[in-house]
Amino acid sequence: MLGWELPPLYGGGIGMVCYEMIKELSAKGIPVTYIMPMGPDGNFTSPYANVIIAENHFLGKKVRPNIVNVPAFFSAYQSPEEYEEAYEDFILKDKEKNRSSRSNLYGKNLFIEVDLFAKRLYKMANHFDFDVIHAHDWMTFPAAIGIADKTGKPLIVHVHNTIYDRYLGNASKHERDIEYNGLARADKIIAISNYVKNMIMDKYGINPNKISVVHNAKNTYMTNEVKEKYMINIKDKKIVLFTGRITIQKGPEYFVYAANKVLEKRKDVIFIMAGDGDMLNRMINLTAQLGIAKYFIFSGWYNMEQAPSLYNSADCFVMPSVSEPFGIVPLEAMANMAPCIITKQSGCSEVLNHVLKVDFWNIDEMADKILAILSYSKLNHQLKIYGKKEVDNLTWDKSVDKLLNVYQDSINMKK
Repeated sequence: MLGWELPPLYGGGIGMVCYEMIKELSAKGIPVTYIMPMGPDGNFTSPYANVIIAENHFLGKKVRPNIVNVPAFFSAYQSPEEYEEAYEDFILKDKEKNRSSRSNLYGKNLFIEVDLFAKRLYKMANHFDFDVIHAHDWMTFPAAIGIADKTGKPLIVHVHNTIYDRYLGNASKHERDIEYNGLARADKIIAISNYVKNMIMDKYGINPNKISVVHNAKNTYMTNEVKEKYMINIKDKKIVLFTGRITIQKGPEYFVYAANKVLEKRKDVIFIMAGDGDMLNRMINLTAQLGIAKYFIFSGWYNMEQAPSLYNSADCFVMPSVSEPFGIVPLEAMANMAPCIITKQSGCSEVLNHVLKVDFWNIDEMADKILAILSYSKLNHQLKIYGKKEVDNLTWDKSVDKLLNVYQDSINMKK
């Protein structure tokens, strides 16, 4: 299995999904070798998989961690521009500290880094015993294709987020080509929702018979333990919460505009945006322009230890995504009994019923539904109780059973 992150090292939902998959595969007696490009110095272990950090193998030669110290600034959610900015910052810090540069361990741009990952894994491929190759999202596809070509083993690509979702269509041709090559070369494709399956068919012309839908399930890495030190307690105020990456895909501006509508009706509301992203400063400025900055808290990045208390503090949770292949955060919120509003443009809307649904662009309806949850205690209570029950029934056991069927079908194809 090729991924870009794995808890406790993660930047978003894909890492959580990979964690849940290998955990359940392990429970079913399926051994997994999980390979990712970067990680901490020294050994990175998991009770559920044999974890390999490719950066500790420079084209097949082991790099001793006490000699080469490699920071993990690379993540699955970076744009090419963000990667280059992080790379330049990395080189600059080396120069400031008057040490020899470690730049030869990285490509100067995201695409070169993806290629380096592929070359490392191609060298390593024959060192592992495996039946299937399972690759997560476009940055692992070149590596996965190389391994498949070298070994003849079946290739399964898992699509969490197409290039069209990440940038709302404004992606480079190079990224689209890499994604298409992986989809075209794969023996089987797993889409995390029918929404994603349709996107793959419409944008890339892939045969629907090649694509299986395996929905995500609840996050078990996050405990339900509510810690008082992480609680947000604002006296006599209702709390409306947004969590996740503050990027164009997630629709943060619609959350802000809906908040403005809510505040026209009642002032006893505080809106919290928890997370980070390239639109964070724009959202801070937008609240100032609208004159509602005093009703907003931008709390920054949060971890899974803080998440339960954050959700538990909320009187209402909103996921205003413009284009959301699935959306794991509503499941986290519901598991912690936060009443939820999600957009109809999300994959999780296919499996969630005890939520309120709205089109991302309809800020009037979004505001009305926020007000309804805050104002009607019976509705609030029902969404809390039945929402938690619904999420508790969305188990990875069922999803991984579907995954194993895809594995077996791909193996049978090669016989």
